[in-house]
Amino acid sequence: GHAFLTEDVLRVEERGEGFHAFPSRPELRLFHDSAVFLAPACAGGGEADGKTTLATVPGLPHHDSPVPLAALFLLGPGATAGEITLQRLSPADALAGLARNSFILDVEDRKRLAQHFSRLGTLAEKVPCYSLD
Repeated sequence: GHAFLTEDVLRVEERGEGFHAFPSRPELRLFHDSAVFLAPACAGGGEADGKTTLATVPGLPHHDSPVPLAALFLLGPGATAGEITLQRLSPADALAGLARNSFILDVEDRKRLAQHFSRLGTLAEKVPCYSLD
């Protein structure tokens, strides 16, 4: 029943003393079994790639305004862990994880690349980051 902000891309901006997460469009693209689990009315079938586009429905609301970012949880490999693990990351490990999860279009623009990593470093220092596996 909690409102979602985004599907898989999260825009984060520094504002004042903290960071805020911004919502994206009010829909999710999920594999069909996940869509049916969240909204049983979706049982009709999926798209060619096996996914279903699920717009906001009762029980799956969309949060439409920025929210303060209290913590980041970076997904681990999920290999063979028999249990769920949660580990606080050092700023250095958080920076490495954030870099792995960043999307950079132009890797030749050195100035923009330096700014990007500077922002990631600030984020890793100011927002608690955890590994969730």
